[in-house]
Parts: sequence; structure tokens; C-alpha cells
Amino acid sequence: MIDLAEKRTEIIELLQDRLEDSIDLMMQARQAHLNVAKNKNLMMEKLFGKVYSDADGYIDLIAARIEQLEGYSPGTIQSVVKSGLTDYPLGTSNCEGDLSDLAYSIACYNELIRNAISRSAKLSDNVTERLFTKVSLGVDMNLWHTSRNADQDERVHKSRDRVSVVEHNDRNPVYRRTAIYR
Repeated sequence: MIDLAEKRTEIIELLQDRLEDSIDLMMQARQAHLNVAKNKNLMMEKLFGKVYSDADGYIDLIAARIEQLEGYSPGTIQSVVKSGLTDYPLGTSNCEGDLSDLAYSIACYNELIRNAISRSAKLSDNVTERLFTKVSLGVDMNLWHTSRNADQDERVHKSRDRVSVVEHNDRNPVYRRTAIYR
């Protein structure tokens, strides 16, 4: 248990913010999965399904840590409105567009998780730091898969480089999408 009450509150808020982001990422992956299913692209459908199920696992890990700290886990769609991820573009109905959009969302999410690792370390919470590191490893793999497959179409070039911070506060950096098409 964390010694100082103010640190505990700050860590719970950090976890809650990343929980909201995880729910948003999961639903964005679900959106991509639903759209690719109608295009009958089995490889993309499996990739989007993996991102979805991995995000669901991140939600469980983060919610369990919030519970350990005796906090509240926001898990409704209304809570996701405060997500640090950019809005997923609706109306995309092709595999390549969904792949590019999801790769970008994963890159944004990865940056939020990496910031959470740093904040957890500054707050001296090694358990939360390790939790976010574990999440980051899975996110890195999903980012690699989505970026690699998008590169086959030459539409996405290293999604990590496409994320730029426009504004930054301690809780939620605000990202903007840069041009992803060459």
C-alpha cells in the first residue's frame, strides 16, 4: 500500500485516466473489427480482434490495481468521453483506412501508457509502474503488427513518428494526427 494519501489519490486518478483510454482503445478496435468483417479480410479481422482482446486485458489489470488502492473504476461509455485518445474516424469502411486509424490510436495510447510509467515512477509506486510496463509491452507488439501490416500498403510510415503532442497537462496530453499518407 502506498504510504501517503495524496500519492494514493494521484495514482488512482492516473489509473482511472488510463482505464478510460483502455476502454476507448478497446472500442476503437471493435469498430475496426466490425468494419473489416464485412470486407472478408481474415488477416485484418484477426489482428483487430487481438487488439480488442488485449485492450480488454489491460482494462482488467488496471481496474484490479484501482481496486487494490480502494478506488473507483469508471467503466461506462460516458466515462470514455474524457479519454486522452483522439476520436476514431467514423465512416471508414475499408481495411487499409481502419488499419491506419487503429495504428494511430495504438501509438497515442502507447504514449499515454509510457507517460503513466514515468508518473508512477515519480510517485514511487513500483507496482503501478510495473503494471503499466506490462501493458506497454503488449501495446508495443500490437503497434508493431498494425504498423507493419499498414506499411505493406505504404499508407502508414512508423505510427510512433506520427504522434505529436499539441498540449500537455499531467493527466491527459492532447494529440493531433499528422498526415499519415505519403
